Amino acid sequence: MWDVRNNAYSCSAFSPRSMSAPITRTQAGPGGRNDPDMLVVGMKNTGNIKGGGCTVAEYQTQMSMWCVLAAPLMIGCDIRKMDADTKRILTNPEVIAVDQDSLGKQGNRVARTGSTDVWQKPLSGGKIAVALLNRGEKPAEITVQWNDLKAEPSAVLAARDLWAHKDLGKFTDHLTLTVEPHATVLIKLQPLVQQAKN
Repeated sequence: MWDVRNNAYSCSAFSPRSMSAPITRTQAGPGGRNDPDMLVVGMKNTGNIKGGGCTVAEYQTQMSMWCVLAAPLMIGCDIRKMDADTKRILTNPEVIAVDQDSLGKQGNRVARTGSTDVWQKPLSGGKIAVALLNRGEKPAEITVQWNDLKAEPSAVLAARDLWAHKDLGKFTDHLTLTVEPHATVLIKLQPLVQQAKN
């Protein structure tokens, strides 16, 4: 593991505002991962982690982004005291699968508009994980363009919301979703032909 953390031990360490910092991808891959530090999901201003704690949306954002970054998922909270939201965030198998994908590639930001970002992480079998991140204070519509993913605009991709465990449908050229403040929607895109084979 390579330490790429900013040593800021509060919600600001991974807040939507701080995700503007560049994170190297050159060393990330099978056999080596960048380490942006432990998960503070569920810590709620306890232990050495101060700064007021985070909202549920912000904790879910950290888990989403750590998985897109293929980061080690080291739980920082007391697992004996996890509430339902903390357990839901830390044990979501579809989200964890993005982090643990066998391709081992780290994601990167492919678009930024105002206070919104689009991140993508290549997955095995031609699938793509996409994080729609709202760093702002109001709900925002965020669009992922196939061009930004280096996919053909005419490609038909099936989309699944990994937090809601819900299939969103089939799309060409782009997909637009509304994302709440400081929240992240994590979706998996899969080519339609490939989906039929799986």
